[in-house]
Amino acid sequence: MDIPHGTAQTLRSPRARLEQVNRSWTVHDYESLLRFFVNIVPKILDAERCSIFLVKPGMDTIWLKFGTALKEKEIKAPREGSFVGKVISSGRLLIENNAAKTPGYHHTAAESTGFRVQNLICSPIHSTVEKRVIGAMQVLNRKNGKGFTLQDGILFEEIARYLSMAIENIVLNDEILQVSSRLNKDLEKLYDQGNESSDFIAESPIMKNILETVRTLSTTPVNVLIYGESGTGKELVARAIHNSGTTADKPFVPISCTAMPENLLETELFGHEKGAFTGAHQAKKGKFEVAASGTIFLDEIGDMPLNFQIKLLRVLESREFTPVGGHRLV
Repeated sequence: MDIPHGTAQTLRSPRARLEQVNRSWTVHDYESLLRFFVNIVPKILDAERCSIFLVKPGMDTIWLKFGTALKEKEIKAPREGSFVGKVISSGRLLIENNAAKTPGYHHTAAESTGFRVQNLICSPIHSTVEKRVIGAMQVLNRKNGKGFTLQDGILFEEIARYLSMAIENIVLNDEILQVSSRLNKDLEKLYDQGNESSDFIAESPIMKNILETVRTLSTTPVNVLIYGESGTGKELVARAIHNSGTTADKPFVPISCTAMPENLLETELFGHEKGAFTGAHQAKKGKFEVAASGTIFLDEIGDMPLNFQIKLLRVLESREFTPVGGHRLV
């Protein structure tokens, strides 16, 4: 199967953009963002510690991802019997000022960490896209010895909303990474299919580089000089350039410059008007005009007479010419 017209060129642009997005947001950025919230929130609410919990997609597991004084590891928190589990299940803010006398998982955690919870605020982290709870953030132990107030809770909910937007961007970026990876694989597969169905079977690095150059030239509107010994496939390369780009559905007009008498070169390439010479009973389009918007392949151009090569060079530079016996520019 040939590469669909324009498909490869169409895919290159979004792929390049996705790669830019990938480079602009990394795992390091994600971790730094969460650590920023963990460090700044206790200062805002005059508390001792802050923790961020996330629910793993497709699972019912709650993980403590980042927290004050937390080592580089994830801690699993139960959905039943914990403050954070209650908040994630209900999707509602929780203010608890008597945690020390309330049974629950925080007492079990205190035995392993040595940190005892006296009071806390816990807010759900909502997904703005999927309309579900994707985690929770909690702040622990008010430093002034007093409990957390409703006003503290309102402020904390606002902070959690900003955190949810940031986390949503992280999740979306992760999906972009996956889309980009699939797009890269699909594009490579598309290229392989195109190579398998073309006139080339390339295994050597040199030929693969040539085919990559062909792909690049197929999207670039420039004149191309193809050189090589006779029989090395110059016309095949020219056709590959033509068929791989936006000219695929336009004419491909090959012409052998050595097989054409010198006195016929000009009229064959540029055409002639009616009455331009004896026997010119009607106007005739030249090869350049026939190949308009497509590709003209001039084989063995170096064998043309030098004076005609100069005229041809002028046509290639200006992209216009006058038919023999005429006055109009084409």
